[in-house]
Amino acid sequence: MKRILPGRRRLGALAVIVAAGALAVAAWGVSQFAQPDKSLVKKSFAQIAQADTFRTVTKFYMAMPEETAEGGSVPLVFADLDGGVRRGENGIELAGDMAIEVREGGKGLYMDGDVRLLHDAVALKFNEVPVGSEIKEALTNRWTYVPTALLKDTNNGNFQQALDILAANVSYVGIEELDGKDTYRFRSKFASEDEQLILTALQQGEADNPSVKTITKILTAFDIDTVDLFIDRGGRLREIKTLFALPEDKSKPAAVWSTKFSDYDKPVDIDRPPQQLTVKPELFNALLVGSR
Repeated sequence: MKRILPGRRRLGALAVIVAAGALAVAAWGVSQFAQPDKSLVKKSFAQIAQADTFRTVTKFYMAMPEETAEGGSVPLVFADLDGGVRRGENGIELAGDMAIEVREGGKGLYMDGDVRLLHDAVALKFNEVPVGSEIKEALTNRWTYVPTALLKDTNNGNFQQALDILAANVSYVGIEELDGKDTYRFRSKFASEDEQLILTALQQGEADNPSVKTITKILTAFDIDTVDLFIDRGGRLREIKTLFALPEDKSKPAAVWSTKFSDYDKPVDIDRPPQQLTVKPELFNALLVGSR
């Protein structure tokens, strides 16, 4: 029999201990990300509804069908909104920056600047507006107020109903890294009747909410293809990403809406800039369309 030296015996024992430790760490890691159930989705919705502050980054792309565009076709729309959100006595408000680009054939429109979504108005200060536009001098580097409550929430029950429908349709996909951290990924695919339930729930409360009106218009023009939810192990929603498709052609997304959430309950300052110019909502929309 081959003799095992004492030093080798100690090394063998050490190897066993290290291997056992590695298995224990791996088992702990798996237990930290054991497969969750649908209740985590509802928990994440509840947490964001209860958060006093958070940061959000939204990216939106849309290839609008020509027959649904008002005042002519708008083939490609890109929008980015990055800001801090605070929930106060008057509702939800946001302070941040935004960029909007519209492309139509060889023509294009690009605007970017600072934005405040206040409880009673939208305040905008553009850094860049279309070259040659008649509104450039009036809008650039001045705080323009549009008296519309973009984030007004007068019928939260309808919005909650839409979220409940979404939560009921999710399936667990797996663990996926998001911005350097592991998250639980859920996916929802909608039957046409489920999508109609969401649309109906939102339409019932849309009268006083311009944002909800925009969402219902998108749902009317497109079909929801998939909704992906990324939730951290603390139960906080980190991203919601929705792919939309044309009813007659679902081979590629016609619109993508992605919103990331971070910095829950960290300080957010929402200032009210000086009101240097006021534009009616319908006039402001007409100016933007006419500047294309």
